[in-house]
Amino acid sequence: MPDLFGYDGKDESWSVEMQNDVIEDGRLDVSRSHIVLDRMPEGKKYSYLKKGHMIALTDVTSLPGMEGPLFVPGKPVVNIQAVDSFTGRIIPEKMEIRLFNLRHTGADAAGDLAHDLWQSDPEKIRNDFLKKLMKRIKYTEKGEKAMCEVSREIYREGEKSGFGKGVQTGRKEGLEEGRKKGHMDIACNLLQAGQMTMQQIAKMTSLSLSEVQKLKAHMNA
Repeated sequence: MPDLFGYDGKDESWSVEMQNDVIEDGRLDVSRSHIVLDRMPEGKKYSYLKKGHMIALTDVTSLPGMEGPLFVPGKPVVNIQAVDSFTGRIIPEKMEIRLFNLRHTGADAAGDLAHDLWQSDPEKIRNDFLKKLMKRIKYTEKGEKAMCEVSREIYREGEKSGFGKGVQTGRKEGLEEGRKKGHMDIACNLLQAGQMTMQQIAKMTSLSLSEVQKLKAHMNA
């Protein structure tokens, strides 16, 4: 399950994962496969799939089986592509993968992003939106409570003990509830930022338009 997931105006999916310490051999392939399968309704042909984009934010310096450094100095992004080993031609894929170097220190937007993603102190964050969001989560009772509730629901094992069906059912329900609560929290933050329409927020968070409208009405009450 990615750390962030949503859709853009073209109905293409975007996911973001933090991979700080190491990217295990096959990790990107497994993540890509899960995202593709989750977006593939039963009975549909593969041509149904729209393009997907996966971004891994990482501070690793190499990949398993790869010779030399992962990132070229001054270039904070690496595109992972399938290449024909005989002709060198790039093979088009439905899932586009990019790795972003969290060690990048350039005096540019990428450098600012890398800097902000390392910070635990909101006052040291350069991006105004991220600073505001971090302050809300860390320093307000509402933000703290929301994060705690999401964590509890995602990792809830169910009411029954053991390794039987009851635990699996409880885990599945907890994940679904936690995912929905997480989407609601993201929608709240986007509504507060006021930079997107309710239709755009609904598409990004997988909520219905009526749910976003009710959320906005509740916030304004």
